[in-house]
Amino acid sequence: MRDYAGIIFKLLYQPHAAWVLVKDKEIRLSYLVLTYALPFIFAGAISKLLMYLLQDGFNSELLWSFLFNILSVSVMFCVSIVFINQLTTRYGGHKDINLTGTTIIFGFSPLFIMSLFSHFIFIQSTAMIWGTIISAYTLASGFKNLMMISESKLTGFTIISLIIFLGVGYFSDGFFSYLFRVIIK
Repeated sequence: MRDYAGIIFKLLYQPHAAWVLVKDKEIRLSYLVLTYALPFIFAGAISKLLMYLLQDGFNSELLWSFLFNILSVSVMFCVSIVFINQLTTRYGGHKDINLTGTTIIFGFSPLFIMSLFSHFIFIQSTAMIWGTIISAYTLASGFKNLMMISESKLTGFTIISLIIFLGVGYFSDGFFSYLFRVIIK
């Protein structure tokens, strides 16, 4: 995680410079998932678990909820990366699962960060909306600089990618919520 601190700060203040750094590092997707995405996913699940512990106290359902939260977010990222990668050539970009995954994971860093704190602040939905807006901006910059999506198709590709990501997340969350209810009962 320490390796990525400079990239995260640059993503928030100078997205173009951050994507140049990412491109120069040539990070393998498997390494990025293990050292960056999974720690954020676990931290988000832990912050949600802590919020529920503070509200309701401990019960056995919390552990299942924790596990399903991790699975839901992991599936959301994996499936979204594959779908968005398939669309890349249609929008004139370079189809490369490593570049697509890197762009999606780093591009959603603002949303990762906001989700960590959103469980503990009163205005949870506002924090997530701002995280999504900032992520859309960083994603668009990453699509342009890393995946070579042309300027004329950038807005459409970014919107479609956000719809895919949020849609897959919605269905993934629904599936694991259903599975959670089935297992608990």
